Amino acid sequence: MGTTLLPGGAGKYVLGIDPACPRCQEPLTAPHMLLHCPNHKAQRDHLEAALHSHGLVFNLTNVLDPREQLGARSSLPSPNTY
Repeated sequence: MGTTLLPGGAGKYVLGIDPACPRCQEPLTAPHMLLHCPNHKAQRDHLEAALHSHGLVFNLTNVLDPREQLGARSSLPSPNTY
């Protein structure tokens, strides 16, 4: 994953940005927000259930683009449609 505009990524390059998550003080990166932060647990639980209903495990690859793993049998909308 490349650099993001999240403080955990931008904080390395922009002075005055706190790169820590305000909830748990871990680096505020996309993997932290999507997979680990307790602040987003309720949303993550729904996402994990949706992935499991399609036979997918909950990991960063499937969170970012589950269609890549499903291939031709994908009935999921494109991530760009939202």
